[in-house]
Order: sequence, then C-alpha cells, then structure tokens
Amino acid sequence: MKAAGKGWITTDSTQNNPFLMNASRTVYVRALFEPIKKLRVNLTSNWSRSRNSSEYIVYDGADFQSLNKMYSGNFSMSAIGLKSAFYSVGNNPEASAAVYNEFLEERKRVAAQLAKQRYGAGYNKGDIPLRDAKGQLTGFYDGYGPTSQDVLIGAFNRTYASSKHDGLIPGIWAMRPNWRVVYTGLIDFAFMKKVFKSISVNHNYICKYNIGSFASNLKYAEDARDLQDNWMSLFDVNLVSINEQFNPLISMDMVWANNLTTHWDINRRRDVSLSLVNAQLSETSSNEIVLGLGYRFGNLPIFLKSKQLNNDINVQFDFSIRKNNTIIRRITENVDQLTAGEKVMSIKVSADYTFNNRLNLRLFYDRKVDTPYLSLSYPTTNTNFGLSIRYTLMQ
Repeated sequence: MKAAGKGWITTDSTQNNPFLMNASRTVYVRALFEPIKKLRVNLTSNWSRSRNSSEYIVYDGADFQSLNKMYSGNFSMSAIGLKSAFYSVGNNPEASAAVYNEFLEERKRVAAQLAKQRYGAGYNKGDIPLRDAKGQLTGFYDGYGPTSQDVLIGAFNRTYASSKHDGLIPGIWAMRPNWRVVYTGLIDFAFMKKVFKSISVNHNYICKYNIGSFASNLKYAEDARDLQDNWMSLFDVNLVSINEQFNPLISMDMVWANNLTTHWDINRRRDVSLSLVNAQLSETSSNEIVLGLGYRFGNLPIFLKSKQLNNDINVQFDFSIRKNNTIIRRITENVDQLTAGEKVMSIKVSADYTFNNRLNLRLFYDRKVDTPYLSLSYPTTNTNFGLSIRYTLMQ
C-alpha cells in the first residue's frame, strides 16, 4: 500500500488505532430552457454518495497487513416515482394497495434475476425453485426468498422509483431529472389584459431516492446464509426510501386590474420507506388544496386627533383543506394498517394597516378544525384571534 511505502504508517505494535478514510462524491446538473415564449422549465438532477472506510494496519515484521476492513456510508439521488403519486388519501389503506401488490409480485422477478446470475442457466431446475407445503412453486428461489434484502431492495426500486439498476448503489446515469415549470404568457391574450395585471401558472416536482445508511456485513461470506436461509448481503441496509412532492402540483397567482389578488394551489406529498430490519413498508401521503383572496384598499383615511392618515389596508383571506395518512404494511404478516391520519380545514383572515415606516397594526383570525381518521383520536378545533402592533425602533 502506498501509505506504508511512504513511511506514513508506524510499525509500532503498541499503536492500535484504525486507519480511517472518508470520501464523498456529488454530481449536480442543472438546465434552464424556454421552449416557448414565457414558459420557463428548470431541470435539476443530483447524485450524492458518502463512504467511510475503517481498517487496522498491522506490521508483522516483514510487511503491513490489513485487518477488519469495513465500509459504511449513505446515498441519495434525484428520481422519478410517479407510479403511486396520485392515489386518494383517506381512511382506507386499500387506496394505494395496487402499487404495493405490484411490489410484492416484483419480488419474484427480482429473485429470478438474482438466481439466474448466481446459478446460471439451471436456476429454474431441481431444488433451486422454492415450493410451498403443497409442492407448488412460490416464484422464489433458493437463497432468494421473499424477505431477502437484495430481493426487497430490487423490487422497491423497480416499483416505487421506476429504476432497474443492479447493485446497492446505482451509477450516476441512474439519476433522473426533477423540474419546475413557470408560465406567465396568459397575460398576453387581449381579453386577459382587460381583466388582469399579471397571471402566473406554476408546477414543481421533486423526488429523492435515499439509502439512509449502509455498512459492511460482519457475518458475510460467499456461501453464508441468514436465519431465513437467504444468501447474506455484502452490506447491511436498515432503510431505503422515496420522498416525493408536488409543491405545487399546479398553482395560479392572479393580480386583477382592480387590485384584487387571488391564488390557488394543489399540493401533494408522498414518503415511502422500506425497513429491511423488520420487512415493513411505510407510506405517508398528504394532499392539500389552498385558496387565497386578497385586496388592497388604497389611501384609506384614518383620523387621529387633528392628523389624517391616507395609507393602504391589506386584507387577506386563506382557506385550505389537507388530508394526510400513514399506512404500515407488514410484508411477512400480510397486514396493512392505518396508523395515523387526519383531515385538516384551516381559515385565516387578516387585515394590515401601516401608519408609517415604523408602526404597523394587524388584526387576525385563525381557525383550524382537525378531524382524525382513527377512532383513538378525537376531533379538535383551535381558534386564534387578536390584534398585533409592531413598532420598529431602528430604521
């Protein structure tokens, strides 16, 4: 090894500290283009890997020996996982079950591919294909059962991340673009100019594939098996996940000719995580609709003793409905359970008046109604209203 050859490593046998090395690699790609006038599309892709190595380098009197070498790290990259993004969110765990069932079936195709790589052309003969108690083929193979880490991760990538890469860490070319789209050209139509000052339509998609952490499997050997009789993986992985959000799926911001402002947003979010520790898949989803209305009353006179103020009052009204839930799917037990979820309605009303560049007065009213999907929780309503005064001491 080069470090030993250059005399950087001591030959003192009383020194018992590991040799540590940290390495990280990040690739970020961005492109901005305008396919038609006032339609801007921003594409971004990223790929990031962090890896740590640890080993003990011992001098045996003649040469240096490397002992107990271990690797650990984490990984993330941009992805596209649209397959299950648009299922309804509510109190029914079966709403997104179709994609989950596809994931369960995909395990068999991944198991067949891995078995073919290991056993060759005879992977589907003899005792290699696994059978159930009745002698029927299960679709899995010797060493690649339904809870094999390699099988589960491969099926998860294909189903939820739409990726078919081989190995634990995908290459740079496996990353996919995320995007943001903004269109401001509606105002160019003549009939729109008569009604609006400006109109903006927005769409944004972000998706990340993550490996929370991986570490060398201390029990790994080429022919070693785990307690479920699956071939051991070179690395232990606790969790892989997909984090996806449309923020917004679509939104529109409008400024009317009479100073009225309106906006509406539709937002969606989904987080899917696969725990390799207990063969459990968790789905957390959220859908939200936001409606907003604002108006500026210009030069509204307010009399304070002998002084008259002619400033603007800004009035804002926002209404939103958000649904979210969390579903736990236990793969081995074949159990789907709604563990959390609620419907939240929110109303926010406010009025701001600026007396001068230091003093601002604000009236507000907020109301939030929370209706849980689980009977163990109870509905709640929170109401806040009041008056706030902000005075700036420094200008």
